[in-house]
Amino acid sequence: MQHKSIVIIGAGNVATALGRALADVGHSIIEIVSKNLDRALMLAKKVNSPHYSDCIEQINTEVDMYIIAVSDDAIAEVVQRMPEVKGVVTHTSGVVGGEELMQKFTSWGIFYPLQTFTATRIINFKDIPFLLTAGNTPTEDFLKDVAKSIGSKPYLMNEEEKAHVHVAAVLTNNFVNHLLTLADEYIDQHHIPANLFHPLLKETVAKAIDIGAKRSQTGPAKRGDHGTIDKHLELLESTNNETLLLLYKTFTKSIREHY
Repeated sequence: MQHKSIVIIGAGNVATALGRALADVGHSIIEIVSKNLDRALMLAKKVNSPHYSDCIEQINTEVDMYIIAVSDDAIAEVVQRMPEVKGVVTHTSGVVGGEELMQKFTSWGIFYPLQTFTATRIINFKDIPFLLTAGNTPTEDFLKDVAKSIGSKPYLMNEEEKAHVHVAAVLTNNFVNHLLTLADEYIDQHHIPANLFHPLLKETVAKAIDIGAKRSQTGPAKRGDHGTIDKHLELLESTNNETLLLLYKTFTKSIREHY
């Protein structure tokens, strides 16, 4: 496809990952705009952008694509502050709709990558799903081409479908990651080597992908090992960790009822 000229608004995790991926395949990142000038400069250097600033009102208005990669709550303000532009204006949220965009721009779309991002990790976008919503067919085709150019798989979805995907993504990634954080803290508290659990974690994820999470479920709650559960509760109570104790009881109850 023809390489695009792009302005990225935001300099956080998503902006960094997308900017790198787009620049790597030849798209021109014309400008990075962020209220945090230090982060804007850092990202501009990574993607060889010639310009960076903290002023949304003065962005280049002649480029092909604008990617608003900021927190969900900040999208409306960014759109309101943007000048009239000629290119396709997108945001990357999984749950915010297109109302703000469609009120101001003719060519608008939602460009949501279904992945977890951390600025310090380089993401390979090959096969990552991009969920797309657009105001018209030419914009759909434009966004499909951009997603495909970095190796991703575009999926057209309406806003309600995309919002359900986002809920499932939070359950799959954010909640699971928080459980792992709590487990790490418990492991550290009891001076257990963390690497003991790495093979278990890898197999847990591999099984969930290969045969599905439901078929993969094991453990005392599914088996009905009440003695084991009581022992675990006793140990957790002794740590005075009310959060972990509540989560253990909640998940145990849910697994028992589910199976």
